[in-house]
Amino acid sequence: MSEEPTQDLTQKYDAKPTIQTVLSEVRAGFARMEERFAALETRFEGVETRLGAVETRVEGVEVRVQGVETRIEKMALQLERVTSVVHETRAELLELRMEFRERFKEPASPSAT
Repeated sequence: MSEEPTQDLTQKYDAKPTIQTVLSEVRAGFARMEERFAALETRFEGVETRLGAVETRVEGVEVRVQGVETRIEKMALQLERVTSVVHETRAELLELRMEFRERFKEPASPSAT
């Protein structure tokens, strides 16, 4: 026989009832989940801040692009005007050339006929 006096098993092993053990594990699991959710929220706040900064930069780029587009449109109009003036000048030059040829044409010599 053993030298220890016989003890009640619950006193010897200090065991909690099963439902209490399960509930404490469930509560601990929920606490860990809440901690993880809090950490995720913190990370998402950081991401939102970064996205806000990116959005601000994109808006700045859009403003610049609109400014460039406006300048290009103005330059295109100016180029059209210059092209128009060049065509008019060319037409006038060709007209002058024809008048010059007509005016200073050598008279036809009688032996050429």
